[in-house]
Amino acid sequence: MIIKIISIDKTVIEDNVDIITLRGSDGTYGIMKNHENLISDIVEGVVVLKNSIEEKRYYVDRGILKSENQEVTIITEFCKNIDNLEKNIIEQKVSLLKKGLEDEEKKNIQKDFIRNELKQYISILQHIK
Repeated sequence: MIIKIISIDKTVIEDNVDIITLRGSDGTYGIMKNHENLISDIVEGVVVLKNSIEEKRYYVDRGILKSENQEVTIITEFCKNIDNLEKNIIEQKVSLLKKGLEDEEKKNIQKDFIRNELKQYISILQHIK
């Protein structure tokens, strides 16, 4: 089946997979070929894509899933492949965002954007081995 993950500004991945595992508000879903049609919300967490060759992991910050006719589409505000991320690099990003947030709060500019990005990267840290 085909999986597409679309963020606000681009298609993050379009690939052929055998199984998709992700979290919705009603629990964890496993979607395989010939799955019944489904529309669901997605909560913050990791989407795991598996085929016979590899497994890929993407962090998503909530969204909508549509499964229909052997095609699964996920639309999300934020998506990042976390397979090759190094924990120390994400920790550095979190540290920089915290400092940026402190600086922006003093000036009251772009603090909501930085606060949201900070939340997303802190959540990513929870899913990196």
